[in-house]
Amino acid sequence: PEWPGALYPGTNGSGSSFPSNHGGGHIAVTREWVWVADQDGRLFRVERAVNNRVFTLVGNVQVATGAPGVIVSVCSDGRELFCAVLTPAMVSEIWAVDLRRQPLAVRRVATIPSNSAYQTSLALGSDGNLLAMGLDALYSVNVRSGQAAMVDSCPPSSLFAPLSGWPAQE
Repeated sequence: PEWPGALYPGTNGSGSSFPSNHGGGHIAVTREWVWVADQDGRLFRVERAVNNRVFTLVGNVQVATGAPGVIVSVCSDGRELFCAVLTPAMVSEIWAVDLRRQPLAVRRVATIPSNSAYQTSLALGSDGNLLAMGLDALYSVNVRSGQAAMVDSCPPSSLFAPLSGWPAQE
């Protein structure tokens, strides 16, 4: 069913909130929840069926992993939230967050061997594997074994070229 309305910042009375200046958010939807991870690693959730749009801070993915970096993409299979994290070394690590556990239980899934890790986008494939798209290639990642295999390289095109001034061109 369609979820009416839009996502709005709010507070839950205990001080947890989804600030309007969060620096961008990445959204994944499960049966009961809308999950939002901001670039600082904070993970929020709001019930899909509730109209009050109150975001609850669930935890911090970066603190739970101990890995510094910026979340650049998320997706979910309903049990786990997969986060692509760009590390200071410009490597894209994929972490899984168990959505059923508190405090956050995380595990490292894989490191994407991409020349354009800062642009990694995640999607869940029909086989249960993750698809990780960078500017240079598409990878299939087995979420249990962590094996990452290149599916195909990206065709030569301006659509797959880094923008001027991005780290890959420096």
